[in-house]
Amino acid sequence: MKPLSTKIKGIGRNFNAQLGKKAFRTACAISIDTDLESGIAILRRKMAVALADPKSTARLMVQGDRYWFSEATVNEIVDNILIVDREGDGIARAVRFGDGRGDTAMPAAIAVCEPYKGHVRSAADLQADVGAGQAEDGAMTVTWLFRHDVVDGWRVLRFLCSLFLDECPLTFERLRARHDEQKVKARSGGFIRKLLRGAASLCGAAALAPAATLRLGRLAIASNTIGLRRHFYMHAVVSLARMKELASAQRLGGISTVLTACISAAFFAADPTRDRAVVGQNVLFDPDAPEGNHVCVKMASLARPDFSDRSVLTRAAQTMNSSSQNLADVVIGSVTREYVKGSLPKFVDSMIHQRHDAMDFLVSNLPAFDTSSPRVFDLQTLREFTDWAPSIVYVIGVGDDLFCDFYWAVRPSFSTDAFMRTFTSVSGAKDVHTFLADSY
Repeated sequence: MKPLSTKIKGIGRNFNAQLGKKAFRTACAISIDTDLESGIAILRRKMAVALADPKSTARLMVQGDRYWFSEATVNEIVDNILIVDREGDGIARAVRFGDGRGDTAMPAAIAVCEPYKGHVRSAADLQADVGAGQAEDGAMTVTWLFRHDVVDGWRVLRFLCSLFLDECPLTFERLRARHDEQKVKARSGGFIRKLLRGAASLCGAAALAPAATLRLGRLAIASNTIGLRRHFYMHAVVSLARMKELASAQRLGGISTVLTACISAAFFAADPTRDRAVVGQNVLFDPDAPEGNHVCVKMASLARPDFSDRSVLTRAAQTMNSSSQNLADVVIGSVTREYVKGSLPKFVDSMIHQRHDAMDFLVSNLPAFDTSSPRVFDLQTLREFTDWAPSIVYVIGVGDDLFCDFYWAVRPSFSTDAFMRTFTSVSGAKDVHTFLADSY
């Protein structure tokens, strides 16, 4: 008897409506510095621990617009989700594009393991791989293919990608511990101090309301909804240490702000016709749930920087760090959270969906692991929709590396060369290329 199933709701409706047509299983391909057999052995060992939880993400099954947690044994589930492609026959691509709406129940996520091949590389790059222990017979690539309406990217990183890693402390847990410590310190203040702080917050919000309303109004102006588009893909690896240096030297704020500022500088350099850009950032609001999509959005309208200035990043950072923008973020985050849950009226839901797709770009930034063993030396994300709306930048952090994948629909006036050149210059990016993964 099949366990009680749950109907997919919220943002998953948009994905499920196009399943097998314009939307397919999302893919996350991680390349690991270990051989195929060793990686599979790690998976089996860690799966035995993970599946002790009856609501483990690895237990998720899906059929059409419903999902549930399987009650199968460890071996049955491993056999169900694990595919080993020793010959590189393109099994990952076949599974990703063959996920229709039939009557067969399937795992919500499937892992395709194969020897590491990498993208098209020069002889020097291949020699460097061999020297780093990344020869074809000494490294592997695991491609997790997952139904994005049932489980989002964060859950895949936290609960699934980690199954192939012996050690992988979560960056989120460190950040959460630091946040909890700050909350404890804040609660230690006296009653009068708390009262004054609350009154100041109310007065500040009232004073900032007009400026925040103006920022919200700018977001309502369509910017990316009209005209011809072509696809632009780029993979790049950015150093976290480099982002911290920029933040400190130019007082730009947090890492997400710095990275978004770098991307916006490259965007404006690539398209001289644009004076403003509507950009978004994903915000995780339920990090512990094993299933679902729990990400709302912050949005800002950024003005074109002055490229004659010493720093082209300052203007974007000032906007995103401003108090009025923070107030606007609270409003937008609250509304988009309800949108993700599927609890808004239909006309509001439709309006937000249109604005979401009309953003100039959305930065989906997920700090995954502080370190990893075996080492993750490459990571590539494949988006689920064929129309690439909105333009998304997936950013996954492992150790000091931020692996970035740009899936953008750009105007004819957009220069890909200028974008790549400017982004590399301001961010210090390395391993920049435009080769999509084999399973795309």
